[in-house]
Amino acid sequence: MHSVFEGARGSLYAHHNAGKTTAYREPSDMPGTGKKLQDPSARTLYVPSDGAEDLMRTFKNKNIATELVPSKDGKQLQVRATEPGKNYWTSKDYPNGFKAGDILTSVPVSGKPAVGMAPIELFGSNKSPIGSKGSGVHFGSEIMRVLPLGGNSGYRPGVDNLQHSLNPLKLAKGGMIVKPLIGNNKLI
Repeated sequence: MHSVFEGARGSLYAHHNAGKTTAYREPSDMPGTGKKLQDPSARTLYVPSDGAEDLMRTFKNKNIATELVPSKDGKQLQVRATEPGKNYWTSKDYPNGFKAGDILTSVPVSGKPAVGMAPIELFGSNKSPIGSKGSGVHFGSEIMRVLPLGGNSGYRPGVDNLQHSLNPLKLAKGGMIVKPLIGNNKLI
């Protein structure tokens, strides 16, 4: 693990050296169920938080077919049209619509988390066909703080497991008290 970071909505992430993340957050498809340890991403990229909104709005638009791709120089993350379509924005860039291959949105990208950036977790397909909301990509909220490993991060490699390290208050999830003060074993 490289670092741990916290999003604006209280989600916690472990950023691994291989460019993946493991999140401790409420599943986006199950609101109200509470935080759970999520499956690791295949890859996580970081973009300025205002740019993440633009990417998400374009990529998840159910009326157009898109894909999330890096620019040729690798410095931008782009949403590109995969089929021709109408202009759903007030932008002057596509007054008569767009064609397959047109870049609809582009923002700077980084491979490392930083305050003010937003994580974009890639889990499956980077494509969002017409009628889809791009289920293979999760757009996280703005990063509020990044805690490097060691020092005062609170994470102790080899001592804490991931869920424990991502639990900011280090609260127990319940279990058994082996030697209570009075009586036999007791569930908590």
